[in-house]
Amino acid sequence: AELLVDWFKLAAIAAVAVCAITPLDSLIWLFGAKITLGQAIENWFLKVAGLGNNVIGDGLKNWMEVLKKLMNAPIIPPHVAAASVWSKLGWILTHCITLLGALIFQVLAVVALGLAAVITVGHLLAAKILMSLAISMAPVLVPWILFRPMQFLFDAWLKTLITGGMLLVVGSFFTRAGMLFADAMNTLTPRLDGADWETTSIMITFFGIFLACLLFIVIAQKLDGL
Repeated sequence: AELLVDWFKLAAIAAVAVCAITPLDSLIWLFGAKITLGQAIENWFLKVAGLGNNVIGDGLKNWMEVLKKLMNAPIIPPHVAAASVWSKLGWILTHCITLLGALIFQVLAVVALGLAAVITVGHLLAAKILMSLAISMAPVLVPWILFRPMQFLFDAWLKTLITGGMLLVVGSFFTRAGMLFADAMNTLTPRLDGADWETTSIMITFFGIFLACLLFIVIAQKLDGL
């Protein structure tokens, strides 16, 4: 009985090795193409992350949208924006110091978030390269699963594939967090409309946004460790 169990285990391991190297017809219904087990794992992680095969292009596109929303966050309150040109100009000249401070902090926030975007896209690129490398090395590393003393090579292959996939997912979720952050920042100035010391409040608000963007940089640097 024990011998039979061992043979079944060996057959299962051999099947995994074959699936990792040879494209399977059975995966067509799930992924729409004849792919290997490694490619199936990669496609699953891409699906969870909400990314297409063009990981870098999708990542850059999403972060450009985030930066665009942050750059478009209004500094001038709605009641001033709706006033006449001369009234608007007079209000701006009256509050030029605090408005300039708010504008400076907004620019710094965009630069900081842009740096976080570069770091995040770099992580996505590294994850894609890692997974592609693991898939290309499958014919060399996967067969070692059949030999117990060398199974650590298969374990390393699988760990590399999963690590790359998890980094894709974490990077994608971080990008979505940036999108939500930018959306929220667009609503802050209208909320301060008509408040006492509103221009000072706007400047302080954008200073807070800048600090939050610095936090994005810190988190982006640690994505590969999450």
